[in-house]
Amino acid sequence: MTAKYQGRSQRAQDLPQAHEWPEKLTVTQAHKFLGVSPAKMTKLLNSKVISFQKNPIDMRQKLIKRSDLEALLNEFSRA
Repeated sequence: MTAKYQGRSQRAQDLPQAHEWPEKLTVTQAHKFLGVSPAKMTKLLNSKVISFQKNPIDMRQKLIKRSDLEALLNEFSRA
């Protein structure tokens, strides 16, 4: 693996535990939390599987509740 891509492939054990994540995550944080690609995260947001709100400080940024992501993970881990 080249040095360029080494930072992108984090293992699940290297990621913080669920309680260490902030209550509202950015899209980048959310895709890492779920363990999906950025493209998949965009599809989930566009198809409204995951709801978000605009950051009041920077309206270009989307914020996603950690509890919504945890609920999504729990829903699919039971299946």
